[in-house]
Amino acid sequence: MRIHHPVKLCDLERANCREVVALFDTGSTHSFIEEAILAGMPWAKTEPEDVKAGIVGGGPDVHIKTVARLKLDVGDCQWPTTLSFYAMRNLRAPVIIGAREMEEMGVRFDMSLDKDKNIIVLRNCETPVIITGIELEGWRRSSHA
Repeated sequence: MRIHHPVKLCDLERANCREVVALFDTGSTHSFIEEAILAGMPWAKTEPEDVKAGIVGGGPDVHIKTVARLKLDVGDCQWPTTLSFYAMRNLRAPVIIGAREMEEMGVRFDMSLDKDKNIIVLRNCETPVIITGIELEGWRRSSHA
């Protein structure tokens, strides 16, 4: 299941933040950030990392060279731990939040609140945050290449 929603990515002290649209994607195990978005955040903590990732559908492996360590704010919820985002080009959204981070945040998809909308609830915040998906306009929908 996929939901697009605005989030804030922040440095480790939350002194600098940038709002972006994130794709909450249960089909992705890891979290990713578009290299161009990361380039616009000079305060982001980045580390070199050589990771080989497989692409769904048997595509060629992709080598990832950079990982960004960032804090994430969703609505009123400031997630306390640092999350890792692998930097890539040509993502389907500026930021993809994968299943591992969603599990840590206590994300639960709940369609019982509104049958016409995908809704997620962040249960591991002091107050649960309810997110409804938005349409993502103006962002390319290309494959990972």
